[in-house]
Amino acid sequence: MSSQARQLADLLDTSGDVKVASLDNAVVDLTGYYTKTQTDSIITALKGTASAAYDTLGEIELEIEDNEIAIVSNAAAIIAAQNAIITNHP
Repeated sequence: MSSQARQLADLLDTSGDVKVASLDNAVVDLTGYYTKTQTDSIITALKGTASAAYDTLGEIELEIEDNEIAIVSNAAAIIAAQNAIITNHP
């Protein structure tokens, strides 16, 4: 009986990859994984009706940042207008 090291070495080719013939009797349970079709469907559902301009997290992040800047600018303008009203009120 050969050693475990020799048995493992016999499974690999000269480049260190597993020999295809070594996988002939391999049993792999893939039930816990999604197929490409299932994955594509999940991603499509996640994007929903988002336009191409907002279908990635980066694009959504940029829009949120732009909106935050606009909100702060609007708030500053409102405060300035309120201050002007208070200052000019008799």
